[in-house]
Amino acid sequence: SGIALEPDTGDERNDEKLRAAWVEYIEHLTVDGRNLYQLQEQGFREVVVAGELLWREVILPERAEKGEIPLAILPLEAEWLDDVTAGSIVYLPGPDGSVRVGSVTMDRYGRPIKYRIRNPEYNSLWPAEELPAYALIHFFERRRSLQARGEPWLAPVIERLQQDGDLVDTELQAAITASSLGIAITSEVHGSADEDTEIDGTADD
Repeated sequence: SGIALEPDTGDERNDEKLRAAWVEYIEHLTVDGRNLYQLQEQGFREVVVAGELLWREVILPERAEKGEIPLAILPLEAEWLDDVTAGSIVYLPGPDGSVRVGSVTMDRYGRPIKYRIRNPEYNSLWPAEELPAYALIHFFERRRSLQARGEPWLAPVIERLQQDGDLVDTELQAAITASSLGIAITSEVHGSADEDTEIDGTADD
């Protein structure tokens, strides 16, 4: 399953070479040596949790020195898209008709042309890096024509899930309270007072 390659150049020998080159390339596709299918698994989980995946294409000189394809994928979490310093502001269109919505700059037709990314673990004052759209793979389920970011799959029901969790916690606490034991502490003085005796000169009726 997943992305596969089936070359059809008309020459079976060339096709075999292309297949072998493809298999060798995807075996260590990411910068940390993971293969394409492991990368796709991670990407699918990101789409479910964060609503989108973000991969950066980078060139590794050390691979080029070995005669290998230097293009590799650096998976980034969606939090790298810089909506912290930019906010969800919609900027006025530029001279070319482009508009920036948060971290994504789109052309007049709504196609991404630039992205602002930054390490979310750095201080908020750390400057963002602006990259052309072709340097990133940004995928999400597009539900509106000019949608710039993805939506987590659980977003529509997250409030209901939180309410259900609060209800369960409340019911458990009520059950614990109802099952608590009542303890009465008595003393010898208390027992004698019940027999209408005087304590410190005062009659207890």
